[in-house]
This record gives sequence, C-alpha cells and structure tokens, in this order.
Amino acid sequence: MRSCPGSDDSDTDLDSPLNFRRWLIIEAAEPEQTLSKLSPFVLGKALGAQIGTLKSVKRLYKGDILVETDKATYSKMLLGLTQLAGVPVKVSPHRSLNVSRGVIRWRDIASCSVEEIVDELRPQGVTAAVIIHARDGDSKRRTNTVILTLLLLSLRNTSRPVI
Repeated sequence: MRSCPGSDDSDTDLDSPLNFRRWLIIEAAEPEQTLSKLSPFVLGKALGAQIGTLKSVKRLYKGDILVETDKATYSKMLLGLTQLAGVPVKVSPHRSLNVSRGVIRWRDIASCSVEEIVDELRPQGVTAAVIIHARDGDSKRRTNTVILTLLLLSLRNTSRPVI
C-alpha cells in the first residue's frame, strides 16, 4: 500500500537514448600523467578518432577536459574511455551540469519518505529528493516542501508535468 497519495506509473524510460549525460569530465587516471600537457590539436584529433565530432571540448583550470555531446552513443563511448592520446583516463558525468533542481510544495507529500518520492517520480526523471524541515523552538518539523533533482533531458522530453 502506498502512503504517498497521487502517484502513478509512467512509461518514460530513463535508459532511453533521449536520457543520457550530455556533460562529461575526462581526467587523468594517474596523478603523474596529466592531460594539461597535451596540445589542443592532439586532444582534438584523439577525441575525433576515438569518439567522433563532439559538441564542445574545453580544458578546465586543473587540466581536466569538459566535454559536451548531443549523442547518446558518444556519451556511452566516452564513459567507456580508458585512454586518450596515450594517457590513461577516467570519465565521469559532470556532477551538476546534467541535472536541474526544482522545489515543490504539496500538502499530501508530507506523509511520504524520500525513498518513496524518488521511486514514484523516477519515471519522470527525478533522481533525488530532499525534504525541508523547519525549526519549531528546539525541535524540527517536517514541511510539505521538497527539493527535487531531475535529469535535464527528462525535463525537455516529457510531455506532462513532473507532478
């Protein structure tokens, strides 16, 4: 039995080609080898040969590479990358550019756990939830306000509102 009222199932698939990590970070896997010593020409040629034409490639201050792609296949290929121009690398999704956050207020959500909120809204792109608490003297009370973290592409590709 669900304690969170008003939730329903959706047929949105988070593993579909429309829902992928657009922004990725490429960093050297070993501290003694760095990507900052690679020329931009070598870097561009290596990425072009191993992956294809990417939307954007930028070197970050610490030498890591920020890559944007608009193709799910390129994103998957990048995430599997272990070497770039002879340098061992590890690739991970950028921690904030691939998501968006939004606030919802709903009286009925006060009875839901964080796990239940995320599980029920996952088909709509929700990946995390934080319930806001308010101070009542020395104690805290739970409010009906929740901060949701959503995949950015899910927001653009769903035809109905999140809640």
